[in-house]
Amino acid sequence: MKRYIWILLITLVILTACGQGNDSEDESNGSNTPSDQVSIEPVEIEIITPSQIDAGEQTLSAKVTHNEEVVTNAQKVEFEVWKTASKEESEMLTAEHHENGKYQIDYSFEESGSYHIQYHVTAKDQHVMPKHEVTVGSEDEVAEETVNEDNENKESDESHNHSDKEGHHHHASTVETTLNTQWSEQTLDISSKLDQVNQPFSDATVTFEITSAENESLHEWVNAEESEEGLYTGTFNGLSVSDITIVTHIKKDELHEHQEETVQKQ
Repeated sequence: MKRYIWILLITLVILTACGQGNDSEDESNGSNTPSDQVSIEPVEIEIITPSQIDAGEQTLSAKVTHNEEVVTNAQKVEFEVWKTASKEESEMLTAEHHENGKYQIDYSFEESGSYHIQYHVTAKDQHVMPKHEVTVGSEDEVAEETVNEDNENKESDESHNHSDKEGHHHHASTVETTLNTQWSEQTLDISSKLDQVNQPFSDATVTFEITSAENESLHEWVNAEESEEGLYTGTFNGLSVSDITIVTHIKKDELHEHQEETVQKQ
């Protein structure tokens, strides 16, 4: 009798060990719970801002969803606004979550005309940035604004031509820029040495605008810091291309200049 009991106990031990081994093998082969699996569903942006709005203060908004569920805790949401043909004067504004996945800002449009709004959204480890064109004011107001701008440009050209005849010269840039880049895996370190009349150009606001012909959806902004007198540095992470264009935007008091360079990964 004791012999049969021992045989039964040994059999139970063997069966238990085999069951645990199979569980371990299932785990090693990736048979995990759904929560361990990485979602590949894209983050989607629903633009709520109308395409036709009035001048003055307006609410700009967009709804963020992922896998058909609203996203209320996006890492970063920014709205970039600029008037058509004036991208270098764009404004980047942080949007706050309002309700039900809707992020919004209040923005004052001082003039009628055509504007672009780009929605920069970082959520679920993804970065998306759809762009939207809006018309501010009525068609008559926009047409009048366009005529006024054309007249101003014509007067400006005539003024410059007159100055040239008198021996005065107009130059587009007064700041010399020396751009350096350092590539490392998917990281790009950027430095720009600014000089004006052979002197370091300090206390400016410098921003690096990054685009690429390889990837048309790549359009990022890096705010530079002045690490030493006249030397501005910044870092861009997540780089996946080998050919990029960097536009250095320089602002100080009434001065606003930008210089463009294309660099390649060596």
